Amino acid sequence: MKHIAFLGIMALFSLGLSACGTPTATVTASPVAPAATQTPLQSATPTGGNASLTTQQLRNMQYTLPFYQRTITLTNGTYQEGTGGKGYSAKLLDNTVALGDLNDDGVADAVVAVVENGGGSGEFESLVAVLDQAGNPAQAGVVQLGDRVQINSVAIQNGQIVLQMLVQGPNDPMCCPSLPVTETYVLTKGNLAVVHLTSQTTDGTVRTIQIESPTAGTKVGGSVEVKGNVSVLPFEKTLGYRLYDTSDTQIDGGSIMVEADTAGSAGTFDATIDLSKVASGSTFRLVLLDTSAADGTTVALDSIGLSKE
Repeated sequence: MKHIAFLGIMALFSLGLSACGTPTATVTASPVAPAATQTPLQSATPTGGNASLTTQQLRNMQYTLPFYQRTITLTNGTYQEGTGGKGYSAKLLDNTVALGDLNDDGVADAVVAVVENGGGSGEFESLVAVLDQAGNPAQAGVVQLGDRVQINSVAIQNGQIVLQMLVQGPNDPMCCPSLPVTETYVLTKGNLAVVHLTSQTTDGTVRTIQIESPTAGTKVGGSVEVKGNVSVLPFEKTLGYRLYDTSDTQIDGGSIMVEADTAGSAGTFDATIDLSKVASGSTFRLVLLDTSAADGTTVALDSIGLSKE
């Protein structure tokens, strides 16, 4: 799970956002460069809003990309400066384009993947959210995905971006990712936040965390009782938790225990989390995460938006 170390855990600004769903419409991606033929973005079926952006706009707009911290303008889907080991290039992967309303204004926005190369073997993919602002595309958020990951599908469902891809497992070389991962993102104020993440174990079991209570938007007091389940028992039966305010500042953190009969089996949790460091009258996000004992990367995550009385 090398790539998951790149994922930022941003704050949720809408209390109604919690776990993810399954995409209803996907755009299948290819791990190789897209064909040169340009087609209107309307050829992808929008989910939640009428489309006006075009591939021509997306292939010729300005992007701020995270791996090399560069702001560049693509021309016909590509950017190139220099050559060899000192060169830098970026390319929009046309077949990763998906449409859907990301900001609840009734107009279809877009999500695309852009890959950067700094002259070596690394191919660093990022997911970029693009809003339709009166017919003009504007980058609204970006998240790093990893080096040479294989994007299999991208979809927008109910304002959320659902991404399915293969990443490097513990024994995979960087060239050959084989581990399936599903990640769900929402657009916050200026960025993309991962709100749900699942991965697979070596035997094919999907590793998940599910917060069952409280429900999204619940008002809580000085503490909150959190109940739910996991499909695979985490290392030392321990999940981490994080509390974030709406400016993406971590307020507090710690760990909770999971109960299960045998190692590797499914389990449940019922824990009380202290909220004394959360300001009264504020909204915040509670994140539960399972991290790899091998390298500390996140292998499962769930989150929920709450408010404190």
